[in-house]
Amino acid sequence: MFCTATMPQDSANGTAVADGTSVREWCQQTYTLLPDHTAENHGFAHPGYMAAALTLSGEALNLLHLARQPIPPHLFWHRQDCYNVLKRWCDTAGAPHCPQGMDWPYFDYVEYSFLHATANLYLEDADAAL
Repeated sequence: MFCTATMPQDSANGTAVADGTSVREWCQQTYTLLPDHTAENHGFAHPGYMAAALTLSGEALNLLHLARQPIPPHLFWHRQDCYNVLKRWCDTAGAPHCPQGMDWPYFDYVEYSFLHATANLYLEDADAAL
């Protein structure tokens, strides 16, 4: 789950994240975000791939809470950075849109409701509640 939000600059980060393991060791040059906290595929930025960093972590966090298990801090790695970019791409209903445009909209409101709920609950982002 840590590697769902890692960036190239993490390969030089010696900060301990969990169990004394450094960021550099956790990511092992596996990057899913670009240096500007976006994710791209097919030559353009994908809000769905960026949202996955939060929604996958949100699902894990929910299960950990239900099982009364400790929350590993690496589930929060770069999540706020990614959400800060992503929320600016959302319309008034909360659906994110590609900044470069595309020929179909992202209107899966159930998925994006969970995205914003995760950001509100676990990141305590006030914008997400809106």
